[in-house]
Amino acid sequence: MTTIELIVGSHLLPWTEFQCVGSSGPFAAALTKVVYQTTWTQHVVAPTRYRAGQQPSLLDLVITNERHLVDQVTISAPLGHSDHCVLTFDFICYWARNPEPQTWIRNFGRADFSGMRIFLDQVKLGPASVEDLYRTIVQKVHEADAMFVPKKPARSRMSRKLPKRIRRVLEKRSQLFFKKLTTGDTDELAFRKMRNRCKSEIRQWNIRKQATILDLARKNRNVLFKYMRHRRRNKPSAFSLRDRNGEPTSDPIVVSEFYREHYAVLDLFPLEYRRLRGDLILTYALFGQGLANRFLTVDPANTRRGHSERQLLNDKNKTDPGNLGESLDPVYQSVNP
Repeated sequence: MTTIELIVGSHLLPWTEFQCVGSSGPFAAALTKVVYQTTWTQHVVAPTRYRAGQQPSLLDLVITNERHLVDQVTISAPLGHSDHCVLTFDFICYWARNPEPQTWIRNFGRADFSGMRIFLDQVKLGPASVEDLYRTIVQKVHEADAMFVPKKPARSRMSRKLPKRIRRVLEKRSQLFFKKLTTGDTDELAFRKMRNRCKSEIRQWNIRKQATILDLARKNRNVLFKYMRHRRRNKPSAFSLRDRNGEPTSDPIVVSEFYREHYAVLDLFPLEYRRLRGDLILTYALFGQGLANRFLTVDPANTRRGHSERQLLNDKNKTDPGNLGESLDPVYQSVNP
């Protein structure tokens, strides 16, 4: 940050030449040397002191460390019986704050996928080399992204609001992770220690922060509501819905019809199919099978990795009502042998 310096006053240096270093007297020589070496600017060029029988002299000075800080220097008549003129000038003192760079991200929740599909279907690829075809496809995809996917400002992440101590630990963890990728398993132990330390530091910081919020909420409940809205800013993404023809759609009317139809007919298997009475895990399996048979068709590429990978609902032996007792894992069979 640049420091603004302004020196105004009568210095009693009537014959000082600020255009050169050499001047009469030790104080005049020291002042002119400082002004010359630090590239300061003296803005008064006309005499400012008039006395009968004496030569007009330049005594009142306006010195700044930057030329643009002072403008419109005016020398007016003295006040009362003084022989020093009145100096008026415009002092331009401001701080131009650099705006924070705005980051924009794609808002896929409001994207027009139907329009994007129609636009890409109209692209015709003629005979050309592989490189030319690749460049054409990339160009069209970028055009579709610019036309049909709106942008939204990115919100600040939580890591920016963490204390400096935790941010330094996170940076150290990133450095160890990069070193682990480049050097192999030699730094695996150091990376794990730093990762566990980051988790512990952030956990303790969250506990202290939430305790502070609860204390403030006793006096002002809006503090708690504001924190709850902040925690809910990241909402889970929805699946890619497809119509009956297998085409992806983003029409809100079609989406609402899908949810209304499929949730209206959702039911469970009859209770007599449960051969293990009171087995909650079996009940969950039956409920999941009924949900999977009647739920929406989703895009496998956008399906999150989770319970679907356990093959609990896809294995016929584990969901067939006739084989439920024999197909359960040993840990489940031990409930009712």
